[in-house]
Amino acid sequence: MKRLENGFTFIEMVVAIMVIGLVVGGLTATLATVLSNPNQNREMATAQFLLQGMAEQILMERRNASYGYSGFTSTFASITVSNLNFTRTVSISQPAANTSGCPAIASAGHCKLVILTVSAPSSAAMKTTLLLTSY
Repeated sequence: MKRLENGFTFIEMVVAIMVIGLVVGGLTATLATVLSNPNQNREMATAQFLLQGMAEQILMERRNASYGYSGFTSTFASITVSNLNFTRTVSISQPAANTSGCPAIASAGHCKLVILTVSAPSSAAMKTTLLLTSY
């Protein structure tokens, strides 16, 4: 006689529970990553905004000073935005002669390398480099 089978075997139930556990575990890890990234993305966007503001201020100062670099220092203090502290630094140096983009008279001080850095609390520092030459 043929035996009627109703329901699932024990092995089938164990396999089903394991598969459901793996799916739920993967979704939980993904959800945790998604929920933690908005803060980091906000920090990076704010740091990029601050870098742009720094670059615009340096270009404005350069324009107003008629390219006068003597005593030219842009000091940017740390700033708090949305309860997050950002550290802003500027490094102005004379690039090596024959640096790409500098004119041949770069050795006479007509070319400056400006490195802008913004450090966010929990993200890596963001940098922008400007190569300024005389008009």
